[in-house]
Amino acid sequence: MRRLAWILTLPVTVAVVVFAVANRQDIDINLWPMEETVSYPLFLLVLGTLVFGFVLGALIMWLSEGRLRDRARRLRFEKEDLERELGYLQRQKAKTEASPAGAAGAASGSAVGSLPSSPSTGLPAAVNH
Repeated sequence: MRRLAWILTLPVTVAVVVFAVANRQDIDINLWPMEETVSYPLFLLVLGTLVFGFVLGALIMWLSEGRLRDRARRLRFEKEDLERELGYLQRQKAKTEASPAGAAGAASGSAVGSLPSSPSTGLPAAVNH
């Protein structure tokens, strides 16, 4: 991946440097409502405009994806809560199976274990719809 970045970055950098060297002449810019004229090198205007467009596009994209980031954050918190609850329930199950009362209940059979299973799925008949 790092090589790919260099393969893409190096030619772009060379092209920008060649463009800057080839376009060093000054350009006069008239700031219309004001009676002011400024002079900048052409390469600064072109590259500055490209950078400005890139930053503006990135900002618009970041703002438009705010709802997606918020949803991802909420789903991550919900996942963590569910994982915490699953761990708690697994610990509770292990405690009840380890206790003498849990072992006696397991020996007599649970309600799900006593249901007849479906021959096609192997799941208890109460689970199949």
